Amino acid sequence: MERFSDTCALFAVSGHRSAAAVTALGLQVLGYRGNEHLAVAVSDGALIRTRRGPDALPARPETLPGVLAIGKIWGPPEQLRRARSHDPLLAAGDDGDSDTLVSVRYRGGQIAAAIAGRITNAGRLRRELKELGAVFHTLSDAEVLVNLVAHSAQRTLINRLVDALWKVEGAYTLLVQSEDRLVAVRGPGGFRPLVLGRLEDAWMVATDDSAFQAVGGEAKREVAPGEMLILDGRGMLSVSPFGQQPLTACLQEHISLASSASRTFGRSTREVRARVGEALASEAPCPGADVVTAWPGPALPMAQGFARAADLPFEVLVVREPPVVAPPPDTLGPPDLADRLLWRVDPSVGGRSVVLVLPALVTGHGLRRAVASLLEAGAREVHVRIGSPPVHTSCAYGVWSPTPDELADAETVTHPDWSGAASIRHLDLARLREVADDERGWCDACWSGKHPLRPPDLTDDQLELF
Repeated sequence: MERFSDTCALFAVSGHRSAAAVTALGLQVLGYRGNEHLAVAVSDGALIRTRRGPDALPARPETLPGVLAIGKIWGPPEQLRRARSHDPLLAAGDDGDSDTLVSVRYRGGQIAAAIAGRITNAGRLRRELKELGAVFHTLSDAEVLVNLVAHSAQRTLINRLVDALWKVEGAYTLLVQSEDRLVAVRGPGGFRPLVLGRLEDAWMVATDDSAFQAVGGEAKREVAPGEMLILDGRGMLSVSPFGQQPLTACLQEHISLASSASRTFGRSTREVRARVGEALASEAPCPGADVVTAWPGPALPMAQGFARAADLPFEVLVVREPPVVAPPPDTLGPPDLADRLLWRVDPSVGGRSVVLVLPALVTGHGLRRAVASLLEAGAREVHVRIGSPPVHTSCAYGVWSPTPDELADAETVTHPDWSGAASIRHLDLARLREVADDERGWCDACWSGKHPLRPPDLTDDQLELF
C-alpha cells in the first residue's frame, strides 16, 4: 500500500545447539520485511555450510549441525511482486543476486557475510578490487566486503574486518561469520536498527526484536551505532573501532518499516505511531466524522491515537483476508483486481463519514484504491489523514521505494476529482520529528530531500559483462 517497504532482515545466533533452526525461525518472523529469498550459513567450528531457498532448513535440523549461524531474508514487497508479474522487464531484471548472503573461502579460511542496507561507495570499491584481481559474481555489497577482507594485509579476522570497514561508507548493518566466530556490526551513523538478544546461554542479533520472542528469547539492548559485537565460545566482546559520526537513524522505520510489536531505536514503535496519530488529530482535525479506521498495517496504532485524541470511535473497517489458496501472480489481472482479493471492507461503513488513516503518501495509487473501496462499500465520505509529509525522493540507502517518476504529485493526488477523498491532510515534518524525538539524529531524506550521506552512483554498480 502507500508506504515504503524494507526488503531484507538479518538474524544470527551464537552458542545454541540448534543454531540453524533458531535462525530459520527468527527469519520467518521477520518475513514482513521481505520474504522472497532466504539464506542461512551455519558453522560447526570447522566448516561453514550455506543453504538457500525453501530448503534453507532441512526437514531434520541435525543434518545442518553447528552452534553458530547467520541468516538473511530478502525480496521485494508484495506490491512490487505483483507489478513485476505484469511487467516482463521488471520480472527479468531482479533475480535476487544483488542482495544475497555471500560465503567464500580465502587464505584465512572460510567467511560468510550478509548486509542489510547499502554501502554507498561500493561501486568505487568494486573497481579498485577488480584492479587487484578480484572476480565478482553478483552485485551484492556483501561480496564487496568479503573481497575487502580477503585482500586486507591484516592477520586476524577482526583486524581484517575493521580494516575493510574503514574503507566503507554507507547505511548498513552487517553479519560476518568464520568457522568459530560471529561478528555483528551496526554502521557508525546508526541508520538501520540492530538489536542484541539472549536465548538461554546463547546470544542473538536481529534487525527487529520481535523475532526474539518468537524463538523463546528476550531482547537485551539496542546495538549502538558504530558498535562491533564479537561472539564466540568465550562469550561476547563489544568494541567500537570507528570514529564517531552524527546519528542518522531512518525515520521511516517508525512510520512504515518496523513491526508495531517491536522496539525500534530504543522506543516502542507502537507508542511512536500512536503519538503520530494524536499529533495528526491536533494538526488536522476532522469535525463531523463518525468513525476512524486504518488501512491494515503500520497505520493501525496511528488511527487508534487519532481516534483517542479526537474523541471518536475507532473501528477496524478494512481487513486483510488473503485467499486460502493463492493463485499464481500472472492470473491475478491488474493490481486493483488483485487488491480486491486481499482486502475486505466491513458493510457497517454504509452511510458513515470515515476518517481513513494512512502512514504515508508515496505513489497515490494505493490511496485512491483505498478510498474507492470504502466509497463502494457505502461510506458517505472519506477523509484521509496521513502520518507523514509527502514523499520527496526515493531512498538511496537500501529501502525499497518507487522511482522518482512514480512518486505522487501532491497537488494532483490531493484533488478530490483524482483521489475521491473529501479531504486529505498530512502531518508536517517538523511535528513528525518532534513526536519521534527531535534530539535524536534522523535521516528524513525521503521527505526533505537532504541526504546525510552521499548517495551512491548507481552507474558504478553494474557488472561489466560485455
